[in-house]
Amino acid sequence: MPRQRLYVDTFPAEKFFLRFDYIFDMFHLKKLDFTFVRLYALYMNYIIGIEQIPYICVADPYFMHEGFLAVCAEHREYARDYIVDFMVANKDKETILVPYHPM
Repeated sequence: MPRQRLYVDTFPAEKFFLRFDYIFDMFHLKKLDFTFVRLYALYMNYIIGIEQIPYICVADPYFMHEGFLAVCAEHREYARDYIVDFMVANKDKETILVPYHPM
């Protein structure tokens, strides 16, 4: 966890709590809030780092958010470049997760 301003770096920073409606929506396969999707991807990257899992990686879903991609051509180019760099950097991984969040 980065030890900088605006980051929590003490217990219980490795835990986050979900409201019941988030859990209900997950079990009923309803669309989740984008913030939760991004938080979960961050958590998965944290676990991958702690457990030192060498064969899986998770992309930052911020760049695959429909709202980000719909703004302008520069954003789509930035997302494309991010995906290319991410795929090249992780070409040795067996599993690559790239979350996409429609509006």
